[in-house]
Amino acid sequence: MDNALAISILSWMTSTIVVIVCSTVLRVRLIASPLREIESSPDNAHRRVIPSRESDFARLLTELEGEDGTLHWIHFPYRLVPFGKLPRELVRARALRLTRAGGEWFTIPDLDPLLDAQALIGNMTLKGSPPEAQFVGALEVRALEGARWKEQIKDAPPYFRSSILEQFVQRTLPGSRVNSGQFENYDNRDQPFRISFDVDAPSLIQDRQGVTSLASTILPASLRRLFLRNSDRTYPVFSLVSITLEERISIELGSRLQVEETPEDLQLNGPWGEFLAVSKLDGSTLQLERTLQLKPFLISADRFEDLTEFCRQVDRREEARVSLRVLTP
Repeated sequence: MDNALAISILSWMTSTIVVIVCSTVLRVRLIASPLREIESSPDNAHRRVIPSRESDFARLLTELEGEDGTLHWIHFPYRLVPFGKLPRELVRARALRLTRAGGEWFTIPDLDPLLDAQALIGNMTLKGSPPEAQFVGALEVRALEGARWKEQIKDAPPYFRSSILEQFVQRTLPGSRVNSGQFENYDNRDQPFRISFDVDAPSLIQDRQGVTSLASTILPASLRRLFLRNSDRTYPVFSLVSITLEERISIELGSRLQVEETPEDLQLNGPWGEFLAVSKLDGSTLQLERTLQLKPFLISADRFEDLTEFCRQVDRREEARVSLRVLTP
């Protein structure tokens, strides 16, 4: 459609949707994103199609094709959603593309999970005797949930923002003292929503019977609580959970502490997701990195034990601690 006002009318069931778009450079198409299809691993034939709403088609998107052939989608459930960003539940979903030539089915392509992650990135300093932890970091919410947070924070009074910040810190690091903190990018459509903070976090360090240890994970996923409510399964296991968690922490040990042992590196893969946790010591600096990606899945009951083992291994690794030795002056 060149230099023209395009009116596309879609009649489906008893509803009529009218989309009016003015475009000079881009070709515009209407996309009806329908039922979500979840398929199990190749070794069994379980398959199920799940509508995310009562109607047959769960979303209506506008697809823009640039002169270079690059495709972009417009989906604005919130005002501050970045251009072209889709919710995770539409990734790899089947969709119906409507053009003047008719309709065609296609699969919405996958995305880089880290572009849609919830990421905690920060620096920790251990100091004093007994050692205490000061943590300076930021939580980035790159998924669409961040746009919802932006709308809540954007026009909120200062006392409300302070209350939300304090609640976030206490849920994440109980017993911490907030030195400073702020919400960032809440009025910027293109940048992820961020909560930056500087806290003293005594709960990260434990000293039990003369053994000093440090938490290896700040925001554990607790997969056993999420998936393993029942120990036995008779029917297939189904989940629509789709999330990516990323954590990168740099820890400065100082001159009074030495690492005795770090948790073993762990990498897991399965139909339900992927997990990677590694640690690296460089002089007096310890790097802790973790990535967890959960994907929608449908598996047969006989695979439940495999899912259980995945959750147990992830939780054990996240609960593992770094053993420290306190050096005498």
